[in-house]
Amino acid sequence: MKDKALLILMATSFPSTGPKFFSSMGAALKLDPTKIQVAEFWKVKGDPLARALRNRFKRDKTFPKRKFQCVYSDELLENKMPVDPDDRGNGTIAHITAVFGFMLAGLVVQDAIKE
Repeated sequence: MKDKALLILMATSFPSTGPKFFSSMGAALKLDPTKIQVAEFWKVKGDPLARALRNRFKRDKTFPKRKFQCVYSDELLENKMPVDPDDRGNGTIAHITAVFGFMLAGLVVQDAIKE
């Protein structure tokens, strides 16, 4: 999460006339593609990664310099910590990451068409 927070801070540090930034929030363990949606980062609801990032920004008193859209899912599932130490746990299924990626691509295309 530390790297994601740094990426967000760096990507939003450009002036509003600079490059656009879109982000994906947590896809781990999600199963239902109908729960995937888009919202401005501070308005994302039901996503543990977005909540953790917002808490980190508040704790560190370091905030993104501009707003950005996020693809996320509000599907709440229990995190399953791995029993086997070699198991990475909390992975995701290909159809969910594909939908997240297509939605991000759609945001980029829509933004490019607007300009």
